[in-house]
Amino acid sequence: MPDATPPRDAPREIHRRARRSLWLVLSRQVLVTLVTFASGIVLARTLAPADFGLFAICYFIVTFLAMVSDLGLHAALVQREEAPTERDIQTMFTIQQVATTVVFALLWLTAAGLPAIYPKAGPDLVHLVRLLSFELYIISWSRPSEALIERSLRYARLVPIDVIGSAVYGTVAVTMALTGYGVWSFAVAFLSATITRVALVYRAAPWKIRFAFEPSTAVALLSRGVPLQIGRVVAQAQYWVTPTLVAGLIGPAAVGLLQWAAGNGRKPLDIIEYFARVSLPHFSRLQHDEAEVARILSRYVSVFVLICGFWLTVLAVAGRDLVLFVYTERWLAAVPAMVLFAVVGLLVAVRVVVSAALTGLGRTMVIARVGVATTIATIVVSIPLVLWVGPIGVPLGQLAGAAGVLPFLLAGLGTGSLALVVKSAATAVLPMAGAIAAGVVTQMPAAQSLILSTLAPTLLSALLPAFRGLFTAGVMTLVYAAVVWLTGPRWLRDSVREELARF
Repeated sequence: MPDATPPRDAPREIHRRARRSLWLVLSRQVLVTLVTFASGIVLARTLAPADFGLFAICYFIVTFLAMVSDLGLHAALVQREEAPTERDIQTMFTIQQVATTVVFALLWLTAAGLPAIYPKAGPDLVHLVRLLSFELYIISWSRPSEALIERSLRYARLVPIDVIGSAVYGTVAVTMALTGYGVWSFAVAFLSATITRVALVYRAAPWKIRFAFEPSTAVALLSRGVPLQIGRVVAQAQYWVTPTLVAGLIGPAAVGLLQWAAGNGRKPLDIIEYFARVSLPHFSRLQHDEAEVARILSRYVSVFVLICGFWLTVLAVAGRDLVLFVYTERWLAAVPAMVLFAVVGLLVAVRVVVSAALTGLGRTMVIARVGVATTIATIVVSIPLVLWVGPIGVPLGQLAGAAGVLPFLLAGLGTGSLALVVKSAATAVLPMAGAIAAGVVTQMPAAQSLILSTLAPTLLSALLPAFRGLFTAGVMTLVYAAVVWLTGPRWLRDSVREELARF
């Protein structure tokens, strides 16, 4: 059924539902992370970087076309203040099916020419892309139900669905990889998880599947959604240097290392992007009160930076030991890029929530303009860096672009927004400094000798790299959490206490 939520709830009720949704998303992501982490370890130990790279190339091609065929209709339906009718949903579905059919047909016709662009990709490239192209249709069937759930902040329904989808992906991918299917393990697992998720999402938010077309609705959705989607496509283009330039010049193995580094370095964004899904309807419901939007934005920024800051400090100090222990030495070459990607992730986290606030306020053209400038700058910097220093030029270029976008993006929120965000982000300075200091001291030879001699010298000496990485990460986590609790904002402590009281 369409969302029956009144167009304007009281701010207190909106905040309550949003906060509850954030905690649900966090619990969901913890479970998903555990599943994907376990499967990722097995896959990284079983498959070669080239397998990861080849799938990354195929995934990029299909994902790009999925963004094109979406036309921003999903975000437009979520962002609009009034509740959608059945006719609105069916109109959105009809437009997406037409766009998906056109894109799907073009992909199948042109896929045979991909080996000319990726000469080092191998013979499986065309077949993998054509198999993954069915993802375009599968996704389009889930978008209306997702929009209904997200508009009403009913994330309790999405939590188990996402966990089940991740479990299906991990189970299928690991099983196929261990039985020798190589890169095909990724493709089949990906489609299996998506099909499972579509069925469960529709069950959680059913609607009458029917082709319909309401001209006024189509115009409203497209006029709002297309500029937003153009901004998203342009914003994502800065990440395409790896699956295009690096893939074409250096090959799938380099792509695999970079994609693995980006996936692990930017890991907090897996959580934050779901938080942003909550923040978009949250900001949208408050769009009539810009002062309240600014207050809530500062809280989102603080939480996002605290999450990313913690991850960055752990990787910077203990990353090499942890990678050697968990993923083996074949992935050590990607550690420097992983740390750089963690820095990028911190800046992107702020950009994500600021963009959500701007979208909620209806200022999509600001996002589009800034996104174009940022992407151009990132690509212009990344290409010569890749040609000069190799794959490490990708995270360096992204870092330059991420740092350059924020002042211009914040200007779209109005006077005082830069100071607001800087003050909110400063919440993470003391925790990061304390954790880094603790980690550095823990890794000093004198400290390691004391720890080893005190605990179990014979056993721990044999496992020194693993123990050192795990122990250092553990110490840093405790210090970081303690400093956040002592110096962090009061509202954060109150929120944690309130949620713990529920149990």
